[in-house]
Amino acid sequence: MPSFRPGTSFRLLVASLLPAFSAPGAEVPARVHADSAVLELPAAEVTGSPDGDVDAAVYRLDAAALRRFATLEEALDALPGFRVRRQGGLGGYSELSFRGARGSQVDIYVDGIRLNQDGDAAPDLSKWPLLWFTSLEARAGFGPEGSGTGALARVDLSTRDESRANFQGRAGSFGAAEAALSAQAPVGAGWKLSVGAQGQGARNDYPYFSDNGTAYNPGDDGVVRMDNNAYRSRGVRAALRREEAASRQTVSVLWLDSRKEYPGIFPGDARAYTRRSDWLGAWRLERFEGRLPWEIGLQARRFEDAYRDPGQSLGYLSYESARLSTSGEGDARARLQLAPRLGARADARLRAEETKPRVTPYSAAYSSPDATRGEAQGGLAADLDLTPPGNRARTHASASLEARGSLVRFRAEGLRSFPDTAAGLIASKDYRPTALRASLQWGTGAQALRHTVGFQGRLEERAPTSGELLGDNVGVLSKMDLRPEQARALSFSHALTGASSRAAAKASVQSTVFWNDYRDPIRLKAHGASSFMRYENDADYRSLGFEAQASAGLRLAEASLSLTWQDLSVTEGFYKGNRPAYQSPVEIHAEFFIKPPAKSPARAGMLADFRSAYYPGDANVPDSRRAAEWELGAHADAQLGTGGPLRLAFDARNLTGRHYRDFAYSPRSGRSYSLSLSFTL
Repeated sequence: MPSFRPGTSFRLLVASLLPAFSAPGAEVPARVHADSAVLELPAAEVTGSPDGDVDAAVYRLDAAALRRFATLEEALDALPGFRVRRQGGLGGYSELSFRGARGSQVDIYVDGIRLNQDGDAAPDLSKWPLLWFTSLEARAGFGPEGSGTGALARVDLSTRDESRANFQGRAGSFGAAEAALSAQAPVGAGWKLSVGAQGQGARNDYPYFSDNGTAYNPGDDGVVRMDNNAYRSRGVRAALRREEAASRQTVSVLWLDSRKEYPGIFPGDARAYTRRSDWLGAWRLERFEGRLPWEIGLQARRFEDAYRDPGQSLGYLSYESARLSTSGEGDARARLQLAPRLGARADARLRAEETKPRVTPYSAAYSSPDATRGEAQGGLAADLDLTPPGNRARTHASASLEARGSLVRFRAEGLRSFPDTAAGLIASKDYRPTALRASLQWGTGAQALRHTVGFQGRLEERAPTSGELLGDNVGVLSKMDLRPEQARALSFSHALTGASSRAAAKASVQSTVFWNDYRDPIRLKAHGASSFMRYENDADYRSLGFEAQASAGLRLAEASLSLTWQDLSVTEGFYKGNRPAYQSPVEIHAEFFIKPPAKSPARAGMLADFRSAYYPGDANVPDSRRAAEWELGAHADAQLGTGGPLRLAFDARNLTGRHYRDFAYSPRSGRSYSLSLSFTL
């Protein structure tokens, strides 16, 4: 494995660019409004480049940067600290990890609507089409928007588009095709209507390396093509928004429906599939005036999930299941200025969720039990301005302290004994997770050169979700003795940004050193020798690491580099000292683009991804070790005509044509190409 010295490369980058940032009066885009539930980000030319002030451990991608990826998971995977394992191509299940923690400890929001509420351990990002979104903000910490108890990070996705109308389409290898439409128009009384629709699909018939189920007989191994792995989705959204000097009000609805097929033991004729239908609705009112700004919101979600296997593709192990989850949530937040340098924040949230089975004759033996989950959560925070008197133009310092508490009550009726005997059991469980958070941030410098450092300390407890308590969601392997998991985290972050209007240059560097300790983590484990899986409290483990992102933009070129290094280790039990499953110590994403000196904006360049070796199990069996993976790609785009509304883009991925041995994590086996078109009015 090559030797990495990330600090050296970033110091050289900054040292070479700082002389260009000495020009006074540099123009820097306006800062994003921190209190907005829907992000409003100006266009940025460099992937992940910050807008104005750089907040430590906050990473942003605008619409142009997002379009350089094929899926939402790929975009998030390119950011420091965030890792996504993808299964089965477009629409296949994705598993998010942040600094070694599970995806359940990352809050995911779409236009301010929280997705962590469908009974699963974590939102499945693979079902959300990338073309819908115009910006992504990943906050590796906590901010004024707040995050729930147990959340170590927050991801905000926005569909907001200020253009009158927009069309985007993409077609590529393996039968992939997708399109998205959106339009905005005023409708009177200060209201603005935004509507959109999308559709996507793929055959997902990529090649992969197969051992034909005989791991100890390499003679029959070879590259085969995936079969019965198709995916398609469709969706619509609408939002009404009114903005005034002292208030903002938004009403939005969204529907997304998807179907994913799966191969079985005999993939030639197997047609097992999952079908998901998701309805979301939200209303939010914000008031900005006075000494007590406040906001309130309501949201509701109806989520139907089914697994069907009419051809019994898994033989005697085949089963079917379906469930319907409905949830409602209300929240309120207020801010109060207690003194010239002291402010306070308070918030409260009430949430209720119900899960019911959708029984068919074939799936009745494995139907999910009725289950309800209620949650009451509240938090108090104090914000202190530590800026030295008389130097506010160049220096800003602040500190915050936050405490959160929750009451979670779970109840399930109709739990079963193994394998399919109805026991009619009633089970209930209460949890009281808490969180303590402290942060300190210090920023210095003028607009042309801004430097920010930050420190965070956290103690986070997370209660199990309904999906984790019910085990496999069919009521057979429930795990009612789960304990809350706890995360202890310390991090030191650094951000440096500079811009020069004279040299048409800008650059930024963000880096974080972190230590996370996970106690009683909840992980999916095999149940004895059977094929069933269930969530259990597993051995403690810790993560010590360094993550960084650097970007630079010049008149004729731009580049960015994202790096994560972390040493993860199990700290107790039989596998003490081993690396947790599917965790690579080093992951890198790099981009380099050339911009020709022409009036029509255009760029072309290369992308590279690297993931160091990893083990598929905690046992770290030497023969099971997956080799390090390199992947190269290319991207080119051009806007037709000076200021023209038409834009074309070409993408190529996996140019080396790698075929990964583990097909469950091989969505890019084989080279792939795509052509994109967008038209904006």
